[in-house]
Amino acid sequence: TALAPRTPFFLVLTFLGAFLAVISSVHSSPANVGAHPGDNLQALVDSHPAGTSFTLSPGVYRLQSIVPKDGDSFSGEAGAVLDGAQLLTSLTRDGKYWTVRTDANPLGNFRGKSNEARPACIYPEDLFVDDIRLQRVDRLADVTPGKWYLDYNTGNAFLAQDPVDHVVEMSVVPHAFSGAARNVTIQGLTIEKYACTAGDGAIQSRPNSGSPPGRNWVVQHNVVRLNHGVGIWAGPGMKVLYNEVIHNGQLGLA
Repeated sequence: TALAPRTPFFLVLTFLGAFLAVISSVHSSPANVGAHPGDNLQALVDSHPAGTSFTLSPGVYRLQSIVPKDGDSFSGEAGAVLDGAQLLTSLTRDGKYWTVRTDANPLGNFRGKSNEARPACIYPEDLFVDDIRLQRVDRLADVTPGKWYLDYNTGNAFLAQDPVDHVVEMSVVPHAFSGAARNVTIQGLTIEKYACTAGDGAIQSRPNSGSPPGRNWVVQHNVVRLNHGVGIWAGPGMKVLYNEVIHNGQLGLA
């Protein structure tokens, strides 16, 4: 009889404890997470535990840069594209040029040395018209059809061809994937138009801070193209399997 009044309270505590355990498990256990164009992929990574599998639905994921956690995997459905370029839609006529304000963020110094025939290739930003990379020049006076110039002081880009009814983009984001995580898998994605400098990759298993590189990444069945520096910078134990690595500015694989 003495225990009877306390039994309902005991049952409530038992139920509450079990409920909280389930909720805790949901938030702490690795999961399969779907992503869609417009999602902030880094925010998704940050809000889920290490070892989460992310599946990217078809579409363009623009200006995304991801630092994975240990054991994370990123799988693209057919048509999933990570694009490191800013879409330029407000070009206006300025004399013989077309110009537009960009989000260029100039670096203090640049690794490597340009080819004498292309002295502006040391700079990481590239401009594309309908997926065709224009040649960058280092003087406005040298801009002719097929060439372009970026004024770092104003952020304005200049080209000499009419952009109307064309898709114009400028690469601005340095990396699609980077960092010191271990056992990361990247597969089934198109990764393009990243503004990686010479010696850096659009995909690279190392952080920017000089910390030890990540290990044992698997990079497979991707299309890696039109990035400025290196397509894939392979760290210790990385497996690079069955990728199409084409038209990167410096190297396909390093």
